[in-house]
Amino acid sequence: MRVLAAHLGDAVGLAVAPSHVVWFGLKAPGPDPDRRAFRSSWSLYGAPLPILACPPDMSPVFSDRGLRTDVFCDVSRYAPAEVGAVLIPVEQSAGPILLLSGDDDHQWPAAPMAEELVRRMEDYRRGDDVTNVIYPGAGHTSLVQDFMSPPGAGTEPLFDLGGSLQGDQVASTDAWRRTVAFLQGHRFPTD
Repeated sequence: MRVLAAHLGDAVGLAVAPSHVVWFGLKAPGPDPDRRAFRSSWSLYGAPLPILACPPDMSPVFSDRGLRTDVFCDVSRYAPAEVGAVLIPVEQSAGPILLLSGDDDHQWPAAPMAEELVRRMEDYRRGDDVTNVIYPGAGHTSLVQDFMSPPGAGTEPLFDLGGSLQGDQVASTDAWRRTVAFLQGHRFPTD
């Protein structure tokens, strides 16, 4: 949604676990030589968007909950010119933006990246158009916890998504309320 809203002009922007840059796509391990982590997962008018590629020297990090991918998303590992080339032009979105993230996201550093989006909006004198909510103790998928298997069910994700059960529940309840209010307050035009 972040990339989409930046290119659609008057669209309403809602981003859960947002990023301020375009990252590489993740690919499940296997024998396929296609290294998706070095290709863009996003395109605009059929052309791939530039990305920050996966650093070749990165090694996976596993916790007792699964693979942590936040180690791959350290913007400080890249040259400023590389980061500048893949910044999401959030200021081009004419509509309001709601950002929701947890401060314990183990997929990528969503909360700091949301703060970068806010800074960019402020730099373009659009700070009043963005609302940034960061939930303490919430992980990457706090809004969809109700749809995921409970811990110990034998069907846990292969990834460590971060967050605590309580932090995710608090975030989910509040984020759904905020999302509904945000969308109701910014209705889409109809023909």
